[in-house]
Formats: sequence, structure tokens, C-alpha cells
Amino acid sequence: MVTDTLEQAAHDKAIARLKKRRDFHGHLLVYVFFNAFLVAIWAVTTPDVFFWPVFPIVGWGIGLVMNAWDVYWRHDITEADIRREMERQDNCCAAGAGPGVRSSGLAARRASAASLGPFASTTGRWKTISRGTGPLLQLMTGAVLAEAAARVARRS
Repeated sequence: MVTDTLEQAAHDKAIARLKKRRDFHGHLLVYVFFNAFLVAIWAVTTPDVFFWPVFPIVGWGIGLVMNAWDVYWRHDITEADIRREMERQDNCCAAGAGPGVRSSGLAARRASAASLGPFASTTGRWKTISRGTGPLLQLMTGAVLAEAAARVARRS
């Protein structure tokens, strides 16, 4: 049973990689043909003028390079990566504790939400909106709102 599950996971992963490669090759083909078409238009209409196709070639080329990086050079997420990220989240600075003071990520989020005062309901709304974006955005939102609350308190 476990062997079947592992084989199925490896099979699914191989299919996903092959699909990414096929999609990249299609992207590369469209890039070459479309930009060749732009260069042909430039050569036929205004060859003496500035080579304007350089802008779409470079702009789109950046996206093509990022796509190639994702397909060929990006490493898979390992258990060590997951563990390292979880430790980093647990060791992030507590809101308002100052640099160098470490606290658990959950404690930092709770401290941040508790210090918001009148902005607490806004934080709840943001947490609902950002549920799919992960705890980092929630923590950043809480920190920004905590800073806004501190500025309002300083003015009063």
C-alpha cells in the first residue's frame, strides 16, 4: 500500500515535470516566431530607424528566462526546507519587543493583535481576506497596523 502511494506520487511528479517542459517549449516557440515577426515588420518598414523590437524581445525574454529557471533549475521543496521555514516562522521577532528578542511566531501574532486597540477589527478582516496567502502576510499586516496604532497614540 505504501509502495503504491510512493510510486503514484513519483508518477504524478514526473508527469507534472514533463508537462512543465512541454509548456516551456511551446512558450519558447511562440517567443521565437512572434519576435521574428516583429523583426520582419521592422526590417520591411523602417530598417534605418532605431531597432524598436528590442523592447518586446528583452521584456518577454526576461519572462522566458524565469520560466526556464522554473522548469530546469528550480529544486523541489524538501522536508529540510519545510522544517527550516517552520523554525524561521517560530523564531521571528515579537511585535514591539525590539530587535534581538525572539518569540514564537504564534505569540508574536497574538501580541501584535492585542496591541492594536481600535484597529483589532480591521486585523480580523485582513486575516479573513489573506487566509489563502499564508501567515507571513497576516504577520506583516498585524505589524503594519501595530505601527499605525503606535503613531496615533504618539500624536495624542
